[in-house]
Amino acid sequence: MRFVLFYLILASSAFAEDINKIFTKVNEYVAEKQYSKALKELSWAEKELQKLHSTRLADFLPETVAGYTGEKPESNNALGFMSIERTYKGEGKTVKASILGGSGAVTSGLASLGAMAAAFGAMDPSVETIRIDGRTATLRKQGVTYPELTVTLDGGTMVKFEGVKGDADLKAFAESFNLSELEKYLKG
Repeated sequence: MRFVLFYLILASSAFAEDINKIFTKVNEYVAEKQYSKALKELSWAEKELQKLHSTRLADFLPETVAGYTGEKPESNNALGFMSIERTYKGEGKTVKASILGGSGAVTSGLASLGAMAAAFGAMDPSVETIRIDGRTATLRKQGVTYPELTVTLDGGTMVKFEGVKGDADLKAFAESFNLSELEKYLKG
């Protein structure tokens, strides 16, 4: 565990060093009025920042929670949309937790979709609208392959819990996560 933590800190500082070099290069190109090159460098900086952001989001999917042990987190980024997932196993049950979001317009769009989904869910008898840590959530047990609970955070990011194997109490599982700290981080 200590080795993994050391490796993550070392990897994070390596990313940060690359970022500083990238920004130095951007400033050089701006001073030389080579704006096209500066913009290309900035796109590299954005990629590195996305990696750091993904690593930070994975911290909000703890190693152990509510008697379950998490596997290695997985991260996917495409077209401004980000997904961080971790599968948890315990007591013959499996739950997948996901943080789903994006940046800028993507997250605003997700917030709108989340609000619409919550409104439609209120009309769907197979969807139960509940509160998790003071946030609106939908619990769907029918019409889906696996039961799923989705919590919409302020700003549009969603945290989804899927009961992949066994009859896991998704509500209790979701309440074990520190959604307030995640939301605070995302607000900046």
